[in-house]
Amino acid sequence: MKKLKISIICLILISIIMLLQQPVKATESFQTQLTTNKQEIKKGEEIEIILTFKNFEDINKGINSYKATLDYNENVFEEVNVSNFESLNLWEEFLYNSKNHEFISIKKAGCNTEEDVLKFKLKAKENVNPEDTIIKVKDVVASEGKKDIKINDTQISISVIKEQDNSNPENPGNFDNSNNGQSGEEDKIPSGNLPNTGLTIKSSFILILIEILVIIAIVVLIKMKKIDKKINKNGKMLLMFLTTGIVTIQFVGTIYAFSQKGELNEDGQINYKDVSLLEQHLISLNLLPQDKLENADINSDKKITVTDLTLLVQKIEKTLDYSINITTNM
Repeated sequence: MKKLKISIICLILISIIMLLQQPVKATESFQTQLTTNKQEIKKGEEIEIILTFKNFEDINKGINSYKATLDYNENVFEEVNVSNFESLNLWEEFLYNSKNHEFISIKKAGCNTEEDVLKFKLKAKENVNPEDTIIKVKDVVASEGKKDIKINDTQISISVIKEQDNSNPENPGNFDNSNNGQSGEEDKIPSGNLPNTGLTIKSSFILILIEILVIIAIVVLIKMKKIDKKINKNGKMLLMFLTTGIVTIQFVGTIYAFSQKGELNEDGQINYKDVSLLEQHLISLNLLPQDKLENADINSDKKITVTDLTLLVQKIEKTLDYSINITTNM
């Protein structure tokens, strides 16, 4: 009987730890798509492209932030700057780094239905030669606050034609989707796969669980080994009180530490000024100082990613589920 009880306690402990380390199935359906108002342009002409988010079957709460990289032929198109972009459908706080072509944006209310998120323009150079070129949005990462969702690259093919070539008249204002949303291989759009990852649960949370199990184990062992006579009632109560106190102090400390997360500019407030600083850091426009990196890591997973940006937006908008993010991201 004694061995059986000890075995049960060990099995409970092992099962909980293994459960915490189980991989989480990644979001597979969420995708991006590019559409354009024309497939052919002449030198000196502009082309307008729209980035769309689609297939939200696996998104529940809604996407609050994303970042991506614009890839285009700089020998064909003039240099792109932030004025070339226009955020759509309440996406805002848009930033673009012209050095690495990364861009980032947020939506306070979140997005969980198909919608256009960004419009941008590219202008063909005056001295460009006729050729086919690819415009791509790659390295797309979004988040609804659980984890980073890596989405498919999406691209579109554009033909630069000679001035006198009128075989395919332009039709501005109407979008031709017949050849849009290409993503590398013809007729194949890779899904936004995110590799299986374990839950971002830190050792402090596991330690709390272990301590709770230790309390149970102590009580059981005291009875099993019949040492009740050696340890009086007051001694048992003191042991339980001390262990419970340690667990409580850890949990309260975690809550306090989480409340300070997101304060990045030393003004004592957590607001959209901090969001802008985190966005700049994520696209390497302006890196945060070393002493602010811990506060920028909202979910305490030792990485600063788009998920931290989403959690910061949710914290400001008071849509953050503290019960989940405090206990599962410590």
